Amino acid sequence: MITGASRGLGEHISRALTNYGFNTLLCARDMDRLNELADEFNEQEPGDSVALPIDFHKPKTLRKISDAIPKQWPPISVLINNAGHYKPAPLEDTDLKTFEKHMDVNCRGPFILTRELLPKMAEIGGGFIANILAPGAVEGQSEHCAFNASKFALRGLTLSLAEEFYDRGVHLVAVNIHGEIDSEEKRTQQPDRDPSTFIDPRHVAREIIHLYEQPRGAWTRELDLRPSRH
Repeated sequence: MITGASRGLGEHISRALTNYGFNTLLCARDMDRLNELADEFNEQEPGDSVALPIDFHKPKTLRKISDAIPKQWPPISVLINNAGHYKPAPLEDTDLKTFEKHMDVNCRGPFILTRELLPKMAEIGGGFIANILAPGAVEGQSEHCAFNASKFALRGLTLSLAEEFYDRGVHLVAVNIHGEIDSEEKRTQQPDRDPSTFIDPRHVAREIIHLYEQPRGAWTRELDLRPSRH
């Protein structure tokens, strides 16, 4: 299950997991784009990818997500919380609604999905959850109070549950993306920027696979990814 799967990093992670051999539940708000991806993936293995519209801005819609999993599928064993909300502003321009929106998308939504799926992973003796973070999860940034608070919270949630569930076979890892993800849009917006200073989303997706493959005797709980050049 991948959230924020319709484009960008989420799309690349979805593609990597599908190519790896997983059934993939593609989740986001853009149903048209999700259906395009699911159709593309199902050309390889029909029925292995399903598009599911979910809205982290409305946390109540995330409950009982297990009911949306196709009955013929095995239980969800991998969850990638990639969906995010980012709107920096100084404190004076950050009202409670803005703060709560960041918390809903960046922390409360992942908590609801994790609470729904994690115990089931423990019951079957294994699972993997990766929560995608940002520099704001580990360091303060001016005019990012709502975003930073939500990502700090998600990091704390991840590390706490990693400690709680490691001896039950579930691997949780906080993946801190310390830089801008490469895309055509970013390159158009910053035409003079050295492309090597962006983070290639394909490389991040590959690292997700590496984390999933780690043996139980050597699990990473927190990973920092950044380009070699700034």
